Amino acid sequence: MNMKVVNEMEYLGIKIALRRLVYSHFNHLIEKAASKLNLWGSKFLSIVGKITLLNSALLSLPIFVSTHSLVPVKILDDMEKMCRSFVWSKRDGNFGIHYVAWEFMCKPKEKRGYGVHSIGKRVGPLRSKFTLNFINNPGTLLNQSLTSKYGCDLWRDGRNRLCSSTWKILMHGASFLHPIMRWSLSDGSKLDTFKDIWILDRSIDRWPTFVSDFIPEYSCLSTFIANGSWNEDRLKLCFGQNLVELISSFPIQPDMEGDQLELLYKCSGKSVAALAMDISFKNTLDDINLRWRKRLKLRPGIDFFWWRLPIRAIPTSGFLKYRNLLDVEGCPRGCGDAEDEEHVAVKCKKLRQVVDRLVSWGFNIPLCESFD
Repeated sequence: MNMKVVNEMEYLGIKIALRRLVYSHFNHLIEKAASKLNLWGSKFLSIVGKITLLNSALLSLPIFVSTHSLVPVKILDDMEKMCRSFVWSKRDGNFGIHYVAWEFMCKPKEKRGYGVHSIGKRVGPLRSKFTLNFINNPGTLLNQSLTSKYGCDLWRDGRNRLCSSTWKILMHGASFLHPIMRWSLSDGSKLDTFKDIWILDRSIDRWPTFVSDFIPEYSCLSTFIANGSWNEDRLKLCFGQNLVELISSFPIQPDMEGDQLELLYKCSGKSVAALAMDISFKNTLDDINLRWRKRLKLRPGIDFFWWRLPIRAIPTSGFLKYRNLLDVEGCPRGCGDAEDEEHVAVKCKKLRQVVDRLVSWGFNIPLCESFD
């Protein structure tokens, strides 16, 4: 039949092989990133300009490949290491001080970060859309093939090594999909009473309320449902009165074909990947300074300076002394006080003299007593 047999091939830019892919299979990603960084390194770019280039042209390179295949973590770590060095390197090519941790910069701007795209943290949320498609389309050939071999429980499958790459990708996406999905009840046979989200927006084991010991006999939610309605006597064995009343008000749809998943936030206007990404930063503090920085419409370089100032990431004498790069921490302008972020912003005597002179010339500049 003139058929050609190969051990590996590429389809839509994704390498497919009979064995697990290793570091050498993805050398082209490292080489492409290095060539771009070498070209950009010869140009005079600010830090903000470098970050813009990384987000738009470099950090998006491995996203498609790493989402659709099992790219070794070493590849992603090496690419992020190259990006870190590029951002903080000096204009003469020498290494510079890394003032802010890369993990902190990769947080969203609303969560006190600077919105740099993290390769490793974006892979899981992007894979969550594959998992949702897999769950919502049980009649596809892929779904039938995988469920016949591995079952249909993506969240509690204990296989880590002895499974295909496709199943590993789906399980990885399922771990990010779980916090943004809720079950619609038919008979409760697919649900874990305490670990799955089926009432409001969180699982019961994360509720700040009274729950008795987690008895294995009641781990399946179907034990609390009888003839299409709640069994309140059994509910009272495990839950307090307030929670029993809340659970009893939750609707059961016995006519529905099995328990089904639905998104927690249906009208958010965001994709599944965006929702999964947002939920991973749910417990992170918000940036209280972002709103007024947006209102001022500052230039990107000035906005970046004011972003660094509250997190103590500017080269003050106190910062350099802490890093053992300077012997004294006094103000270099001759104030005699220790130079820190608050001193640079509002307390420097020389700065106050300049502000006083500008005010005498008619400029309306407010004087502040503290950085807060």
